[in-house]
Amino acid sequence: MTETDDPAQSAPNRWYWTAPYVAVVIFALSMLTLVGLLQTRELEGQRNAVARDVQWAEQTMRLHMQGTEEFLGQLARDLSAEMIDADGFQLRANQHIANNGELVNVVWVGEDGTVRWSAPFDTTDWLAGDALSAAQSAVFLDAREGVRATYGQVYTTARGLTVLEVYVPIRHGRDFRGAIVGVYSIDRVVRHLVPGWFAEKYRLALQTADGETLAVNSTLKELDESVAFELPLDPPGNGLILRATAFRTGGQLPQALPIVLIVGLSVLVLWSLWLLRTHVLRRVQVEKERDRLFNLSLDMLCVVGLDGSFRRCNPAFERILGHPPRDLPGKPMLDLVHRDDVAATLEQLRSLASGQPVKFENRCLCADGSYKWLVWSINPVRAEKLVYAVAHDITGRKAAEEALRAESAFRKAMEDSVITGLRAIDLSGRIIYVNSA
Repeated sequence: MTETDDPAQSAPNRWYWTAPYVAVVIFALSMLTLVGLLQTRELEGQRNAVARDVQWAEQTMRLHMQGTEEFLGQLARDLSAEMIDADGFQLRANQHIANNGELVNVVWVGEDGTVRWSAPFDTTDWLAGDALSAAQSAVFLDAREGVRATYGQVYTTARGLTVLEVYVPIRHGRDFRGAIVGVYSIDRVVRHLVPGWFAEKYRLALQTADGETLAVNSTLKELDESVAFELPLDPPGNGLILRATAFRTGGQLPQALPIVLIVGLSVLVLWSLWLLRTHVLRRVQVEKERDRLFNLSLDMLCVVGLDGSFRRCNPAFERILGHPPRDLPGKPMLDLVHRDDVAATLEQLRSLASGQPVKFENRCLCADGSYKWLVWSINPVRAEKLVYAVAHDITGRKAAEEALRAESAFRKAMEDSVITGLRAIDLSGRIIYVNSA
């Protein structure tokens, strides 16, 4: 069974490669959760802010309307006491209209339901002697039965102006003498009753209970519908709703941008990890093949440092010289060289400084004390500051050469000792050898 086939080894390896992916996914999910929580918290803060601002705007409108109710009530009391004439009515009504831009008309309607006086004097919607419409008459009757201001329903005039009317009854003792009517422009209500900073941040809309928009303070900017708040307008308490929606600011980043960036970066990291994993696995495979060749080689392979000591040796060292490869790293290479070959070996090793490979023969010490002839091929790699060497056992060849030389010397000695002349002739009749005799 190989190392990769062993389940005990493959499971940790799988976790080793899976752990970075799991870590990236967990990190991405954590960041998405954090961004979501921060965005939710920010959105809640914005909603709370718009809720406070809308409540403040509603209170401001209510105070303005209450102020107008008090003015109309005082005007009604003065008319009841006959303390004011038509000119005084015009003066005071026009002055109040000028100071309250949301008002368009102030009208005195007599007890018979016809217009007596109206301001401004040049208005065409309320002319002296005109009778109230059916809808206006219904509100007028409600005011007649009550003692407080009564608001009518929003409607659109013949001139296309959307208005809201408030009726304040005029009483002299128990006698009903008509009503003072204040006419609000719905468009001016949302534009004039809130300060400028509010209009810069929010679009304020006045809507009916059915969601129909009657008037808005601005339509020029893009809205952020996720930041909105609405509440009833009281007074008048007849189903009108104030709704404020925040504007989108020009420099505001889309809420989805952080999520897109996190997901995109996570995918990029996962893709990079996959490429790295593929590269590492390919390199590991190449190193395994290299190590297999290194370990199975019949020749002696080794890596030597620039200091001349072994860094790594293959098993052939033990098979040829008897030295276990695990014992050689750190030992000088020259410790194995025969003392008669040290000088020549040093000379060859010094020539490696030029960067050129060298090839030479020497005798190396075996573990049993004997020596074997080796032919070395050494190649330096300057970038790695290492020397790669291959040694082939030529002891057998050296022994054969020595035996051949000995045999040749013996035969020559024998031939030279013979006193009889000897000669050798080939098949063509040429003399190819003669002895000294």
